[in-house]
Amino acid sequence: MSPRHPQFTSEQLAEVRRLQGLYPDARGALLPVLHLAQEVFGYISEEVEEYVAGLFGLAPAPVHEVVTFYTMYFREPKGRHVVSVCHN
Repeated sequence: MSPRHPQFTSEQLAEVRRLQGLYPDARGALLPVLHLAQEVFGYISEEVEEYVAGLFGLAPAPVHEVVTFYTMYFREPKGRHVVSVCHN
């Protein structure tokens, strides 16, 4: 699947629904669903943000806020190796 035209398979959608069912508020599953999306599509494009927002019945803005807040989500294709440095 392409991050420009994202769509989960039926199995992946079932996993999304399972994850949403684990939380009193389905939005609690947003982080694991974003991890799944990144695994499937390679990175979180604006189109992926909109797709995931639709799965949660949200506007794209709250999903974008989460994606840009956490450094574990890639907004563009990543290289073969990712180097992270902790500044603490």
